[in-house]
Amino acid sequence: MLKTRTIGLVVAVSVITFALTIGVVSLMGTASAQDEAARRAPSVAVFPTVAKLHSGTSLVVAATGFQPGEELRFLLEDARGTTSDISGWLVPAGEGAEFDDEQGTTPALANDVGSFAGRFPMGRFERNGAEGAWGILVMNADYSEVLATTPLVFCDPDGRSRVGIYPRGKVDREKTPDDPRPADYCSQLFQYEEPAEEGS
Repeated sequence: MLKTRTIGLVVAVSVITFALTIGVVSLMGTASAQDEAARRAPSVAVFPTVAKLHSGTSLVVAATGFQPGEELRFLLEDARGTTSDISGWLVPAGEGAEFDDEQGTTPALANDVGSFAGRFPMGRFERNGAEGAWGILVMNADYSEVLATTPLVFCDPDGRSRVGIYPRGKVDREKTPDDPRPADYCSQLFQYEEPAEEGS
């Protein structure tokens, strides 16, 4: 009788131990898969994060967490919310890399580890927006899903924008006395022409 109870107890303890082991391994596997998914979540960064709105400005755009060889679309969103596909204008990192100077719509391709890095020459895009908060959006090849975003700020100390009240070229405070520039963060980073004092 005692022997039967002991055997039963050993079997019960074995079953419980086995179940607990399976549960722990299962939880570890789930946590590990979640950690991997979080680690590989698509992301994008831009440098510098605060730049001058100028045709000579270049940005470095870096993205990771995508499928190797995945076609990506990079969109530049200006301060008014207007987006432009800059995928073909990105000069990929690497020797002999070129950009599509005809259309500017060639998709960027993630490399073998699902990353992409490229240089974006601002060029004519300076005309499209005004000083303020912009953004970079990474979308899938058919533009149906936003995969990652990052903020970007452009400051316009030279008055180069063609949007709204901004004059092209030198700032004219007499013609545009209500010019809202500079934003507080921009005045700390760039030299702006001081508005003329009244009566001078």
